Amino acid sequence: MPVDTISQIGPNLTYPPKFQINQPQVLDERSTYQLISLLMGSVNSGTSRGAKQLGIPLAGKTGTSNDSRDNWFIGFSP
Repeated sequence: MPVDTISQIGPNLTYPPKFQINQPQVLDERSTYQLISLLMGSVNSGTSRGAKQLGIPLAGKTGTSNDSRDNWFIGFSP
């Protein structure tokens, strides 16, 4: 569920949060773009298209167990 309110304000709080990443880049931009585009396809026209009703950009992966008894979705908002 997306964050739509902030209930606690502090001296070090910024919204939206600003991240400092001090790690080496492990994927190039083209590969990352392609991967995210593929995962967005699952939400836009695939098995997790029901998540489109949230009205925000989403990407993710779905899966099932044997005989489709258990279904799962894991995703993120790029």
